[in-house]
Amino acid sequence: MMASIAAQPTLMAATRDGMRAYDAGPHAPVENLAAYLRAEQDLGRVSADTDADAIAALLMGACFQQGFLRYVADDPEAPRSAAVALVRPLLAHVEQPPTR
Repeated sequence: MMASIAAQPTLMAATRDGMRAYDAGPHAPVENLAAYLRAEQDLGRVSADTDADAIAALLMGACFQQGFLRYVADDPEAPRSAAVALVRPLLAHVEQPPTR
């Protein structure tokens, strides 16, 4: 659907206008996840040196790609192991080390 909208400048302009009117769009999930990560930093559950914006963008980008690949392959089942495999490498940069 997005390709159809993007291919027609008038529809794309109307879509952008509509998203702006509601402060919506593809940036919103990334911004919301980054805000959540910053809140977790404030609580001490996420490392203070975590770049919340970068982690949010990486996670959402990976999720979007996986969703797109499953949609194209007509395979709606996503094994939990796939999600774990995407998140695990980032955890080392996000998790707050335990205090002793």
